[in-house]
Amino acid sequence: MLAALLILGVLPASLCKAVVPDEELPAPASSLADLRLQLREEVVTLREEMIELMGPAALLTLSWAVRDLAEEVKGCKVLLEQQGQQLKKLEQQSDLIREEVKEEIGAVRTRLNSTRDEVRLISQHKLTWQNKTYAGKYYSDFAVDGVYRLTHDEDGMNPIAHTADGAGPNQVIMIHLGGIFKLHTVKLWKRTNTCCGARYLGLHVYAQDENRTTLIGVLSDVKLLYTLRVPQDVFASTVYVKTYKSQSVNLLEFQVFGSGPFARSEI
Repeated sequence: MLAALLILGVLPASLCKAVVPDEELPAPASSLADLRLQLREEVVTLREEMIELMGPAALLTLSWAVRDLAEEVKGCKVLLEQQGQQLKKLEQQSDLIREEVKEEIGAVRTRLNSTRDEVRLISQHKLTWQNKTYAGKYYSDFAVDGVYRLTHDEDGMNPIAHTADGAGPNQVIMIHLGGIFKLHTVKLWKRTNTCCGARYLGLHVYAQDENRTTLIGVLSDVKLLYTLRVPQDVFASTVYVKTYKSQSVNLLEFQVFGSGPFARSEI
């Protein structure tokens, strides 16, 4: 109790020490009942000592200090209740927001899966590669430029991809799809020039992902458009055409259709 009076400023520290020296402090209570009894005795003793030292006015000062302390405690209790109500409201709002976010994520996932499952052109403007380039200007990128007008204008608005002549067998034009896709169809557009139809005979078309290579088909005739259906459940990140003859590969357009992309764990 003297410590409380010291904190409230009712008694100075020197007076508290004078009233109850350190060596005369009571021993700690062993139970809650003992503590309550001890506090009552200390209050009675403190009241008598206050009257003796400071007169009856000390009781009034102590009464007001206790009353102010009680008011502060009530105010803190009201503030805690208000904060508790605000926290409940925030929790309710948080639950609503969480549900709205879950619904939105589900809707986005549904739209994403719908788009991903759609069979579409997945090769246009993707990265390409070929062994060597004929005349230094018939690049592999022309095979995926989206231009296939079936007009004989290979040096103008209708360019072709063309590997180098005389470079030996195993000539390749390759498309890197940029991810793992489920393949559906491959289309090869023959150049419009009638000079080189025999170069398409025996042309092999492959799909590859890491160390797995799948043969999609082999060309056996000469025509403007070859459409090759891919066997079921073929996933690949690269598609390429290859000739095993000592001749070049020429393509007006190289198209791959499929769905995706997919994570490796999904295939």
